[in-house]
Amino acid sequence: MIFGTADAYHGESTAYKEMVGRKLQDLWLAFAKDPERGLKNADWETYEAGKGLLIGGGNSAVKEVDISQVDGLCDM
Repeated sequence: MIFGTADAYHGESTAYKEMVGRKLQDLWLAFAKDPERGLKNADWETYEAGKGLLIGGGNSAVKEVDISQVDGLCDM
C-alpha cells in the first residue's frame, strides 16, 4: 500500500485501501523530507506526548489515539 502497488498483488483496491495508501505515502514523504520534524508537522505527535496514530483502523485512514489504548497490545 505504501508504494501504491496493492492492486498488482492483491487484486483491485477499494477506495478505503487507496485512502490509507495515500496517507501512508504522505507520512513517509514527510519523514523523508524532515526526519526530525516532518511527522510532527504532519500532525503525528510523539510517543512522549502520549499520542499515536492508528493507521487503517475504522473508517478513516488514520486516527489519533492515546498511547495507552495501544501500548502493550503486541505483547499479547
